[in-house]
Amino acid sequence: EVSATKDAVPSRSRRCGPQPLAPAEPPDRLPMPDIARGWALCFIAVANIMLYLHGREYGMRQKIVPDPTAGQIVTFLTVALVDARVYPLFVLLVGYGVARQLATRDRGVVRWRGIGLVLFGAVHGILLFAGDVLALYGILTLVLVGMRRVTDRTLLIVAAILLVPTALTQGVAFVAGTPAALVAAGFASATACPTGVVFSVVHVATGPFGGLGYALLTLAVCQSRCFMKSRPARALSAVGQRSLTCYLLQSLIMVPLLPAWTLALGAELDATSALLAAVLTYAITMLVALALRRSGDAKPAEQLLRAIAQRGQRRREARSGAIANAVT
Repeated sequence: EVSATKDAVPSRSRRCGPQPLAPAEPPDRLPMPDIARGWALCFIAVANIMLYLHGREYGMRQKIVPDPTAGQIVTFLTVALVDARVYPLFVLLVGYGVARQLATRDRGVVRWRGIGLVLFGAVHGILLFAGDVLALYGILTLVLVGMRRVTDRTLLIVAAILLVPTALTQGVAFVAGTPAALVAAGFASATACPTGVVFSVVHVATGPFGGLGYALLTLAVCQSRCFMKSRPARALSAVGQRSLTCYLLQSLIMVPLLPAWTLALGAELDATSALLAAVLTYAITMLVALALRRSGDAKPAEQLLRAIAQRGQRRREARSGAIANAVT
């Protein structure tokens, strides 16, 4: 029996790839959230680059009117699968991360981490990309820290209440789901479809379910030992562990090239070429993440955020200590 067991292990290794390729994770860090962040940043690049296209007529959902066939397909897939679907996945991951941090760290450090994200978002939004979401994630972190003692039932009720006004508010400006994708891509006429407000409510309200679906899909894929020992898993994990760095790096690549106030290449790209440029941008960030992992496991933006959180907490503790000494 011992011999049979020993023989079975090498055969599994041959099918699934060599052991050294498995992502090197700390023992208390789950790989699935990192892999989810890793692949989702590719969709983020696709969503963001479309906002840099200019100099042409805009259609629905802030998309340029696409060229026939290829451009229509790209626009349809972007609206149906990416818009308001990937950012909710990141919101879920932010909530998961905050819960993990509150279980292992002082809540003051987590609170300062949220403040740091707001600062990151403010600088990023003002200098590079007006569609920044880091500040929103920072505010979400602060809210979750404040609600750390709330029961699960109350959290679900609050989430349901907030979903309705969010959907209605965004619904006024955006159109929704697959019908909206058909209109934005030029496959259907706006006059032949229900009102944009109805589309918008459906699109935004179902966005969290899309994010949850992507999370469940990632979890299912991560159950495969072969995948978890593969080079793609290693690469996605490297990006996911440096998601803040890679997100900011995307803007540092796009901004010098695409806006009208820089090289204005956004006026030359159609939907298809923009998709290819987004994938290329993501590939560059992945190569940078792998290089950072090899060179001492550096995580520049994450380490800066951690330093801000720790310094803020130390200053708060020192101030509290000085007040306590003055009182006594």
